[in-house]
Amino acid sequence: MATPGNPLVDRGHEGLTEMADSLTEVERQLLVLLVTGNTTAVMADQLGYSTRHIRRLISDLSEKLGAGSRSGLAFLAGRLRLVMDET
Repeated sequence: MATPGNPLVDRGHEGLTEMADSLTEVERQLLVLLVTGNTTAVMADQLGYSTRHIRRLISDLSEKLGAGSRSGLAFLAGRLRLVMDET
């Protein structure tokens, strides 16, 4: 059952477009790496950051998008069609 105010459930097409438009290039790259199953260490290497910084970026992005977990972020990236745009 949908929880009112849950951005993973309640955002329509317009809300998703707005959400996608608000992402920085690094946030987009991070989501693509996350969805494709990369570890924090691999994401850090690919983006040129420390693993601690990647964990912080994931935490900040989860808060920004209203996702409660890495899997929630991956689901949301799919809804935003970020992975399809990158492949």
